Amino acid sequence: MKIMDYLKEDGVISDLQGIDKLSVLNELSGVLVKPCLSPLAEEITEAVLNREKLESTGIGEGIAIPHGRRDRFRLDR
Repeated sequence: MKIMDYLKEDGVISDLQGIDKLSVLNELSGVLVKPCLSPLAEEITEAVLNREKLESTGIGEGIAIPHGRRDRFRLDR
């Protein structure tokens, strides 16, 4: 599995405005509402925060690959 098989350019925000974890995740979740077929960005943020409770998705040097799981979310590819 290669990460580039799942990343789309319109799902990457290189100039985030958020200043803390929650505001950054909220910003990212807003971008994912349409492709994840979720009615609310808050549901996406909640899924990611639940995943973060298990272990950080940060990979270093200010880079993270936040992700989460919800049965009703489906990535519209």
